[in-house]
Amino acid sequence: MPRPNLSIVPEFYHKYINQVPENDLMEAFQKESPSFTQFMENIPEAKREYRYSEGKWTIKEVVQHIIDGERVFDYRALCFARKDPAPLPGFDENIFAANAKSENRNWNDLMEEFKVVRKSSEYLFGSFDEEQLNARGISSNHSNYVLAFGYVIIGHSLHHLNVIRERYLASWVSFRIPEISDEFYRVDDAMMAGFGWEIGAFESWDVLGVEKTVKAMKEAGYKVAAWVEEMLNKGIKSFYKVENGIRLC
Repeated sequence: MPRPNLSIVPEFYHKYINQVPENDLMEAFQKESPSFTQFMENIPEAKREYRYSEGKWTIKEVVQHIIDGERVFDYRALCFARKDPAPLPGFDENIFAANAKSENRNWNDLMEEFKVVRKSSEYLFGSFDEEQLNARGISSNHSNYVLAFGYVIIGHSLHHLNVIRERYLASWVSFRIPEISDEFYRVDDAMMAGFGWEIGAFESWDVLGVEKTVKAMKEAGYKVAAWVEEMLNKGIKSFYKVENGIRLC
C-alpha cells in the first residue's frame, strides 16, 4: 500500500498524514499502534485528569477524542469502499467531547477500548484491495479517499501523542521538581524508562531551546514552574551542559 497522494486529499488532513513515517499502511498500524498504547498506559494516574490550561481537554478526554475520531474515519472509509454515494456529514469534536463524559470512564477500560478500536481499524483496512483503497467519496463537504483515512487514523493519534508529550507532560514535569526529585536528570531517567522515550522532557527542552520553548508555552497559555523562569533570569539557558563530551547537570 503506497502513501496517500496529498494532491487529492483535503489540506486539513496533511498534518496528520505527514506524522506517519512508514510508507506502508499495514506496517504503520503494526508499528505505531503498540508504541502509542505503551506511552499512554504509562502516564501517571495523577496526570490523566490534568489539563495544561483552562478550557483545554484532559488527557482522558484526548484519548476519548482519538477513539471517537477513529470510529468516524473508519465509517467514512467503509462507506467509500462499499461505494455508498451519499455524502457524509462532518463531526464537531467539541460537541463530541462535551458529551462523552470521559471523566466518568475508568482509565484501563478506556485504554482497552482504544486497543479494540485500533485492532478493528487494522482489520478493516487490511481487508481492502487496491480498488477499495482508492475508492473516493464526500465527507465534510470535501472529496477524499479510503487510503488517506487509514493514514489519518494513525497520524491523528501520533499528533495528539506529541501534544501530550510537549504541552501536558513538559509543563507538568517542571512542577515535579522537587516533588519527585531535586535532580531533574533523575526525572528524565524515570520518564525515559517509563515511557520508552529516547530523551527525557528536560533534555527535549534543551534540544528545542529552553528560552524559546518557555516563551512559546506561555504565549499558548501553558504554565511553567517558577524555578524554570528563575533559571532563565539568571542567564542559564539550558538544563544540561556538555564539557569535554560529558553531559553535566
